[in-house]
Amino acid sequence: MKTIYLLLYFIFILFTTDPTKCAGRIWRWHQDRLNPYKIGHHGPTYSHLVVQSRQNQSSGYATSESYSATTNLATSQVKVHNFVDDFHSSFFAQNLSIYGRLIVVNNPLRTISVLEPHSPGGCNMSIMSTVADTAQRAHCHVAMNAGFYNAEKGTCYGNIISNGRRVKIANVQNVNFGIRKNGSIIVGYLTEEEILDDENPFVQLVSGVIWLVRNGKLYIKESIEMESSQRDDLGILKQFVEARSARNAIGHDRDGNVMLMQIEGQTNLNGLNLYDFAMKLIESGFVNAINLDGGGSSTTVIDGVTVGYPSNHCSKSNTAFGCSQAVSTVICIQDLHCLPQDCNNHGKCINGKCLCNDHWTGETCDTTICEYLRNCSGNGQCTQDGCNCNPGWVGLFCELAHPRTDFGQRCNRVCNCENGAKLDLVTGDCPCLQDWTESFCDRECPLGFYGKLCIDKCNCDSPCMCNLVTGKCEKESERCNRLNKSRGYVEFESTPTATNLASPQIKVHEFMDDFYSSFFSESLVVYGRLIVIEDPLRTVSVLEPNGPGGCNISTMATVVDTSRRAGCYLAMNAGYFNAETRGCLGNIISNGRLVRITSVKNVNFGIRKNGSIIVGYLTEDDILDSRNPFIQLISGVIWLVRNGKSYVKESMEMESIKRKDIRLLKWFVETKSARNAIGHDRDGNVMLVQTEGQTNFEGLNLYDFAEKLIESGFVNAINLDGGGSLTTVVKGVTIGFPSDPCESNIAYRCARPVSTVICAHRLHCIPQDCNNHGRCLHGKCLCNHNWTGEACEITICGYLHNCSGNGLCTPDGCSCNPGWIGLYCQKACPATTFGQRYNQTCICQNRAQCDPITGNCSCLQGWTGRYCDRECPFGLYGKLCVHKCTCDLLCMCNPITGECESQSRRCHYHKIQCQMKSRILKYRLRKLDFFGYLAAFIMMTERLLESSRKTKQASNEGVNTRKSIIAASGSHSDGVMMERLLESSRRIEQTSNED
Repeated sequence: MKTIYLLLYFIFILFTTDPTKCAGRIWRWHQDRLNPYKIGHHGPTYSHLVVQSRQNQSSGYATSESYSATTNLATSQVKVHNFVDDFHSSFFAQNLSIYGRLIVVNNPLRTISVLEPHSPGGCNMSIMSTVADTAQRAHCHVAMNAGFYNAEKGTCYGNIISNGRRVKIANVQNVNFGIRKNGSIIVGYLTEEEILDDENPFVQLVSGVIWLVRNGKLYIKESIEMESSQRDDLGILKQFVEARSARNAIGHDRDGNVMLMQIEGQTNLNGLNLYDFAMKLIESGFVNAINLDGGGSSTTVIDGVTVGYPSNHCSKSNTAFGCSQAVSTVICIQDLHCLPQDCNNHGKCINGKCLCNDHWTGETCDTTICEYLRNCSGNGQCTQDGCNCNPGWVGLFCELAHPRTDFGQRCNRVCNCENGAKLDLVTGDCPCLQDWTESFCDRECPLGFYGKLCIDKCNCDSPCMCNLVTGKCEKESERCNRLNKSRGYVEFESTPTATNLASPQIKVHEFMDDFYSSFFSESLVVYGRLIVIEDPLRTVSVLEPNGPGGCNISTMATVVDTSRRAGCYLAMNAGYFNAETRGCLGNIISNGRLVRITSVKNVNFGIRKNGSIIVGYLTEDDILDSRNPFIQLISGVIWLVRNGKSYVKESMEMESIKRKDIRLLKWFVETKSARNAIGHDRDGNVMLVQTEGQTNFEGLNLYDFAEKLIESGFVNAINLDGGGSLTTVVKGVTIGFPSDPCESNIAYRCARPVSTVICAHRLHCIPQDCNNHGRCLHGKCLCNHNWTGEACEITICGYLHNCSGNGLCTPDGCSCNPGWIGLYCQKACPATTFGQRYNQTCICQNRAQCDPITGNCSCLQGWTGRYCDRECPFGLYGKLCVHKCTCDLLCMCNPITGECESQSRRCHYHKIQCQMKSRILKYRLRKLDFFGYLAAFIMMTERLLESSRKTKQASNEGVNTRKSIIAASGSHSDGVMMERLLESSRRIEQTSNED
């Protein structure tokens, strides 16, 4: 009994003590950690030759095993088998109940991935994440925790290759499981050279601890010797091997299917040790298998749901039986995804998708960019290396006529003729056109001169007014405007683009290019996206943050939020902003609405009402021009490309005011960072480019960025906000990796709130689309009164009812014929209105007709009164109530026909009324109808009282009689009511007698 009492006392203490006060004692076991080595250390660091020397002769001294996997591209199957078995432990010599699951995956090359915790880059940032969280982000059907890690620091241990990307190469001798490019499965100890083999590279690779099964046989004893380098390691490793706990393993069967197994348990309480676990694996068909992280880390997630019971105890605030802990790498089983060879040697397979080389696009990089975008503009042939232009055409897409800049016998010398001068192909001379001079025709005629060779003198009041070709004096000379300091701007204006309202296209091309930086004199890897938008007048919008009015209230929002509110197909951050005051900067016009205008001279990009694209420095008069107003306008910093040439240096001089501005602007221009630009090509399509990066670490400076834009076909381009603001959203999903670190989110990078956004819609209206019958608001026509349709081209009356056939449809609505009213002339003029315009209201009742001129009421039979609101009095009926009734009871007379009705509605108490005394009825007719109804009710009450009196003795006085009636009524309140009714009856009879 004492033992029982002590046990009960221990249980009581266990369940009533605050676990936070017992830290370091009994509650330390809520973290179920199963470590194979000392904390902070992992794996032996000796040479691979030591591992090789310890191999058995039977294995041929090989340190790894290779096996061909199933590689059927068409189908993939994932089979999950949950089991509860009675298992005989050879190690403990007893029967054990075990619970777990076996997962078999065919076609592993295309379905299995090794994932970093949370997202790509998680190991580099020492992030830990639950299996469920990582699996959800990668859309895994089945996921299981994989590699070991430092639970305190979050460090990933071992070798890791994720979808062909080398995450970590560890200099330790632990066992590995991997899948190569050709589909072969590798299990064993690997050298660094084997891991980095480029001929048949690893697509997936993860390290474990202890090679459990090798060629269908137990291999734990041999593995312990190889994976321990010190005596201390050996002791800890043996405890790790021999302890019962939750276990995880990955391996393969003889058919080349990958197999995973999880055994549930809790360290030192239940589960299996590694000897028994290995026997269970052999029994289940494993040929080779390695041990992955188990204990409290052991977790399996199927379609987003954690299955089984994690052995890690929950925090005090969580009442669940067991909770999943944050872990490191994850084995993920997904839908079929691409392989490196699936990209047709024209791209790289990264994270299950083909990232195409330059000039290639498509899901499998099977389409050349020139074919996808413009098919070489019809001026060349599309090849795998890009456009092969016909003679006389140049450019990335053969979109430029040959500038004739090569001369000499072999056309190997370069001429610098500019401004339309035609090159002498033999001598290289530049015969200049009128208004240009110097050796290369690169300078305008000096002030005061014009014509061929600039030798003719002008005779104008001001030299700048002289036309450089004809010599005529022009008051509105563009040259004078440029020289006028108060105006001081340079503007480029494209011709209006041919707008096709039916089928504009938005094309997105992601690229990862090797780019040679002329500024840094080195090769750089550039990752980004090129976006080409046709019919920009109807597809491109400049949006305020979080919707209209966002700039006025200093709001900032992520590109995702702003784009979702506006229904953008594609969105990209645009203008600069003050991150402290949250204020928008620069000139902004959004869908024809002037949001902001500033006196600061920064470069602008805009689209006018006639479809022309404007790039340059603008005055306030230009921005507010009402003859051809701006529909969209946004300011940037630095005019990157002007007329197909780099314009960065010149733009810096224009956009810096003070010397300190020059220094800061120079740093801004020359620093590597994420970059953003908007511009146009020679076809009038709007083009956007983003190159990803991180300030001072990677990306492009503006000189290199401008060269990249020119290479991509830009004619004019300005720089928009980049750096940590850089964000692109397609169909509501952020693509690429933002460069801004997260604050409260454990994601790799986070998109920051920004200011204005460039939004590309599938199609939207412009003001002239509304046919002067509405306003174009937020890309849609808001039609005026009486107009409808997408372009406000249909009158409401014509669209709905065509005036119901009772009027004429006009731009102002229906003009109704006489006698008809209503928005659609659908109503005959009612009897409830009168007057010349039917604007006065009749109050005739009971279907009486209202005179349309005077409003007088013409009553129907049976009604009388000024408004026909009273029935004929008792005894009268018919039109105007002038006919007398001949019925025995006047209430039985029909007020319309005069017929006598025993069931008349006016005699709804007819059975009682027919028995009333005539004097009471006559009184009711002379006085008020109300008393007649009351008399009828009293007569009924008298009958009830009379029947009650028959049950009592009649010898009592009147007072006693009333008391007996009250008692018979059943309650005090009913009795009082009955007494009052009797009193009213006496008064009415007395009044009738007097009458």
